[in-house]
Amino acid sequence: AIRTSHSRPLPPCPACLPARPPARPPAGVRADVALITSLRDGMNLVSYEYVACQADNAGVLVLSEFAGAAQSLGAGSILVNPWNINDVAAAIEDALTMSEEERRERHRQNFMHVATHT
Repeated sequence: AIRTSHSRPLPPCPACLPARPPARPPAGVRADVALITSLRDGMNLVSYEYVACQADNAGVLVLSEFAGAAQSLGAGSILVNPWNINDVAAAIEDALTMSEEERRERHRQNFMHVATHT
């Protein structure tokens, strides 16, 4: 504890305490596919968080072309127009049936971007 000029101890700052790991991994760690269908978006970080959590799983990101992250994560994602439900359904099927090799390559592209720029 820190002492003041009046010798009263101050409690430690919560931000200075070591962070506790979560009791269980975030839900994104176990997901094979993330479906992010923003209709209008600035910079939603959910897609970045999903990619960052996929170190061992290499899940597929199905991302709205209107999402702010589409410009940076589009190369490794399946981009969709969320207004076109047939394309969204086809993208989900493509993501679920994608070969392991293609999943890993797409994940590598996105993970490198996230690791380099965040």
